[in-house]
This record gives sequence, C-alpha cells and structure tokens, in this order.
Amino acid sequence: MKEIEYIKVGYLHKKIANAINKSVGDICITNEVIGHINGRHSTELGAVGLDAFGFVKFVTDNFTQILEDLENKSMLLAYVPEVKSAKIVAMSIETIDDKYFVKTAFPAKRAYLRNKKLIWIR
Repeated sequence: MKEIEYIKVGYLHKKIANAINKSVGDICITNEVIGHINGRHSTELGAVGLDAFGFVKFVTDNFTQILEDLENKSMLLAYVPEVKSAKIVAMSIETIDDKYFVKTAFPAKRAYLRNKKLIWIR
C-alpha cells in the first residue's frame, strides 16, 4: 500500500479522545484535500482572508464541538461561534491507521448540524 503524504495540522488530545471514546492522534491533511477545499470554497475563504490550510488550521485549533455524521460515516470538528447569526465552520475527518485525516472543510449555516449527533462540546 502506498504511503500517504500529509501535513500535520493538529492533534486530538487525550482528554478529548477519552471523552469521545477515540484514540489520540495527529490531525492531518493532504495537498489533494487542500486543493479540493481551495477549489470549492475559495470565495468564502477569501472573504475572511484565509486559504484552505489556514481555514483547516483555524478549525483544528479552535473547534468547540465534535459531532458524528452518521450518514457520511465521519466525524466533524466544528467551530460554532457564540454569535447566532455567524456561520459555523465544519471539518469532516476520517481515521486512517493512527491518524485523523481531513476529508473536507467548509463554512456552513447552523442548520447543517441539525442531523448530526453531538458527542463533545467545549
């Protein structure tokens, strides 16, 4: 199997990992996913002065919720600001070996979280 080339953007720490019954591990992203996020969300990210890497780094450093997306069989890290009118930022991750890999990241309305299962909140 080909080894995945990645960039580490964060870490799921023991306290949080234990609370959600997951393993500790690096949160990583590939250049391919960075390109995907830049391609799909460049206008929205540019409006807040971020590129895909900066956006992902912001979420990994500041997430306030972890949710399960049962439909897509993934876990979401979400930064949900206190200002109700503000958009959330969500990042879908999947586990490969002992690492968590970003699948995508995007700004979204709060309604996006309605059908997700909240498993941790800051």
